[in-house]
Amino acid sequence: MIKGKIGVVNYNGASYQNAALKTIYESTYTNFEVIIVDSASSDNSIELSKKEYPQVHYLLQDENVGVAKGNNIGIEKAIELGVRNIILMNSDIIVRTPDFID
Repeated sequence: MIKGKIGVVNYNGASYQNAALKTIYESTYTNFEVIIVDSASSDNSIELSKKEYPQVHYLLQDENVGVAKGNNIGIEKAIELGVRNIILMNSDIIVRTPDFID
């Protein structure tokens, strides 16, 4: 059973989203899944991420829902999947310490 989810809200993050995901997946803690809530990006950020990180769950929105609503969508999905531990991040955050989840 997955112990936690990391929710990432994205909007046109092609230039930085994969760098953020790379730092997440370099974590010393590995029992987590990532959900990306995409706010109808018009760049190729989702295509780039799907190519590099196919294990991510993508929740594609029809419009720009903003950060707060995007976070709520990710939280609702995590709860629906039975997860209670959730870390919320934006797609431009670079994690500097590999034990940040611990």
